[in-house]
Amino acid sequence: MNTYAFLCGSAPEDYRQKKLIQMQDFLTCGSERSLPEKNVVVFPNGVDEFLLGYGLENVITGRAGNKADEIFIYICTERPVSEKDDTLWLSGSQIHKNFLSKMLTAANETGIGTQVVYDSCCDFVSEDDLGYVGA
Repeated sequence: MNTYAFLCGSAPEDYRQKKLIQMQDFLTCGSERSLPEKNVVVFPNGVDEFLLGYGLENVITGRAGNKADEIFIYICTERPVSEKDDTLWLSGSQIHKNFLSKMLTAANETGIGTQVVYDSCCDFVSEDDLGYVGA
């Protein structure tokens, strides 16, 4: 199985949400079922629809190298997302649920399995504390 994961957070610049870190660690833990790090795309400080759509389109069509068999999207906002909400916010970027639905429908129509998980976390860790080196 060729699975790709998109982890979308809403932390301020130079920070990451603890739950986003935990999800990334879980997915790349090195176990038999973990994902290669190159298959996990992390947007810790938000992502707009254009960039997320570009990444999803690449793995749906195979332009990323290998076509996905499965796509997992983890969205971690600062506040819980209601079923009734039409949009969600990742830092300053607005994502329409309709946009996600269209992308996932396109994936499903090509035989790609999809899953979206919504979560929330307002517990931030600085990238300096995590040992990340700035660009």
